[in-house]
Amino acid sequence: MHPVTLEGRRDPEELRRQAQRARRGRARGPYAIIRRRAASALLPRMEPEENRPTDLQEILAILGSTDVVVIGFSIFPERLVVDFRSNRAEAPLVKLMEPLNSWVERIRRLMTLRPSLGRPQTRVFFIWPHSVTALVNSGIWERLAERCTAARDDCADAVKEALRQLYLREREGLVEAIRGERYETLWRRA
Repeated sequence: MHPVTLEGRRDPEELRRQAQRARRGRARGPYAIIRRRAASALLPRMEPEENRPTDLQEILAILGSTDVVVIGFSIFPERLVVDFRSNRAEAPLVKLMEPLNSWVERIRRLMTLRPSLGRPQTRVFFIWPHSVTALVNSGIWERLAERCTAARDDCADAVKEALRQLYLREREGLVEAIRGERYETLWRRA
């Protein structure tokens, strides 16, 4: 019999107690191994960093209806800027750009880069707290790429290049973190 809470989920405290009881068993031989495995199966699993809660459905819905999306990443300062608007002269923009202080600056920069398109009507900014690989695996990158290439086929190369730059910048950010560049350490170097 499994302990169940009112919501129909297993009670984590009771599961922890059951696992501790199973670990205290004095059995030897193959039964001890089975008991230890059963005890570890009762414990709630620690989720990796990539499983942080993110409202994917909301993000995917926003990607289908907005003009400009700016995505920030936690490991490096640059922003992925995706401007879905296009016309005969301009293809959709997918580019890694430096962070700016406000939306006003970002709109000015876009209007300088893409003067024929004017001011964007809708815009969204969000921080992606996971890796670039998680962005691709979540379906967000695929939605971005589909929407860009649906507007103009010649945008596919820009999408691939932006993804390559994201992976490269993420790797550089991890190396910077390991070396302590752009970060403060809690200890002094000897």
